[in-house]
Amino acid sequence: LAEQAFLNNERDTITKVQQLIASYQSQSQIQDAVSSALPAEEDLAGGVAQLYGLSQNSALSLQSVSVSVIGVQNQSAAPPSSGAGGAFAPTSLQRPMGTIDFQLKLTGSYEGIKNFLSLLETNIRILDLKSLTIQPTSVSGSQGKPLAGVYDVSVTVTTHFQGK
Repeated sequence: LAEQAFLNNERDTITKVQQLIASYQSQSQIQDAVSSALPAEEDLAGGVAQLYGLSQNSALSLQSVSVSVIGVQNQSAAPPSSGAGGAFAPTSLQRPMGTIDFQLKLTGSYEGIKNFLSLLETNIRILDLKSLTIQPTSVSGSQGKPLAGVYDVSVTVTTHFQGK
């Protein structure tokens, strides 16, 4: 009976360890997804590559890109007051956040602009549209007149990253 009880305890322990390993593996998948949406470092090249890809998928011509790294600031957002008078203490899981602004100059059709904004909205990396300016293009066609249905677009997009 003692051997059977020992065997049952060992089986239970092995099952619990296997469940724990499975839960840690799923947490790494969650961490990978969060790191794609909110990178652990600036990743300027990745941000520019994503924006370039979005412009190409929207049939827009990317004329120029400039980047401004705002830096890392501590984010200590307190939860809504519960009336208990307790102070909010940040946990060790919270990390400071950094901000990057991408200024883009694009040229293309109105449909392309709408598609680009839609792709910004659904991109894996969090991208916030900060400003948007649309003007008829200054590029002249073969007859010296501006091209009809083509627009110059200035876009400022903000993204964030996790600080160390």
